[in-house]
Amino acid sequence: MWEGCSMFLQTQTLPQQVQRQPYASLIVDILTQCGTGNASMKDKPERSVNPLSPIDDLLNAIPLPQRYLNHGTSFRIDCHTCSCFAGNTICSTRECLGFGNSDEDRRHFTGLPCSCPDRFIPVCASNGRTYPSACVARCMGFKDHQFVFGQCHLSNPCAGKPCQRNQRCIPKYRVCLSDSSDCPQYECVGRPAACDKNSVEPACDTDGLVHPSLCQLQQAGKTLAYMGHCQDACRKPQQVCGHNGETYNTVCDAFSDRVAVDYEGPCHAVGAVSDLAPDSACSLIPCPPLSTPGCRPVTPPGACCPICASMLQILWNKEQMNTFSKLIKNQPVTVHDVLQILRLHVSVPQCDVFGYLSIDHELVVLIAPVDQQPTPLQIEACSKEAEKIDSLINYASPTLVSQVPLSAFLTSEIKTSSIHSSGVAPTSPLPLGLCFLLGLLVAAAPGLHQL
Repeated sequence: MWEGCSMFLQTQTLPQQVQRQPYASLIVDILTQCGTGNASMKDKPERSVNPLSPIDDLLNAIPLPQRYLNHGTSFRIDCHTCSCFAGNTICSTRECLGFGNSDEDRRHFTGLPCSCPDRFIPVCASNGRTYPSACVARCMGFKDHQFVFGQCHLSNPCAGKPCQRNQRCIPKYRVCLSDSSDCPQYECVGRPAACDKNSVEPACDTDGLVHPSLCQLQQAGKTLAYMGHCQDACRKPQQVCGHNGETYNTVCDAFSDRVAVDYEGPCHAVGAVSDLAPDSACSLIPCPPLSTPGCRPVTPPGACCPICASMLQILWNKEQMNTFSKLIKNQPVTVHDVLQILRLHVSVPQCDVFGYLSIDHELVVLIAPVDQQPTPLQIEACSKEAEKIDSLINYASPTLVSQVPLSAFLTSEIKTSSIHSSGVAPTSPLPLGLCFLLGLLVAAAPGLHQL
């Protein structure tokens, strides 16, 4: 049986795993004691209670002085989402503002991890993720030797010739969720005499020609542009910035990486990851118009521009991801792998799944219509699909947790897009003179009727 957590409330700072001094909110300190799920009642804390609802308010839900939380219980502390997993409390690492913060704290608050400045001087970390600055990378636990300056997708991982002479090096950019093994950004591929005809996954080369598989593209001596069929709109390179802070040569290149586009042109700004953050450099970004007029959009964390899509922010367990990596012979578990599996749970063909690892290490999943100008019905359908997946995660549905690596998901928060209800436009007030004439006609109406 999984272990639970015994929770004690004190008016102190947040736990160290979610603490970002000096901006930690002076609210609730969780001190955990582990108890086994099959222990007798005398072994449990005196005030043992039922689990909370999937997402609950800690301050209002847990009575003093202590409460026993079952494995899988999720709750909130200030702006943090937390989950009790196998006797451990796992929380998000968002930057929060609380009542205990001083005016000086509020002036320096940027919403980024460690309240780093919102300057975009990107670095590529060893997990394959581009962070907006070295300050953010260090705040998320990377040492100076674990990142280099520049965006990951603009680097050439094959420049050092890491493969053997009889192999060909192919860039394979990926963001790894596991850190128990290396996260190489390339793949060494042999030169096969014959390709597997049963493996059909179209690949488009830089000349705009489609090949039945990546293997046949390599045999032809071509360079991969992106996976999938070649699109006319992507024949000419036109750089776009993805929600993950990476610059892609074309929209198709971003979509093949399952990343939605934030704005046109190379990435040169970072958006806030907190709703309380002040205006950032994103105010200078010309955002594209919304795909559907009247849409109530969402703005993904770290992005600059809103999008008509539904968004999930998923808290996940890194230890489980590392375990999964060991089970597959130390192959890394990547964001793309997770999104590919999650896509199988979307049953509406007009909706697709995009996503990325946020700079504060939450998994952000967008479920958006595939049409460039979706109808309100399509947006509503994608919102329902997002709500379905959100419920599967929060209630630990066997449909989801039976699949590796989705069982590492702990809890999810959802924001959905919707369309403004089309009501009748209010009529403009009549001129005063016309109102006076109408009043005279109404007053004279009985006399006219008698005539």
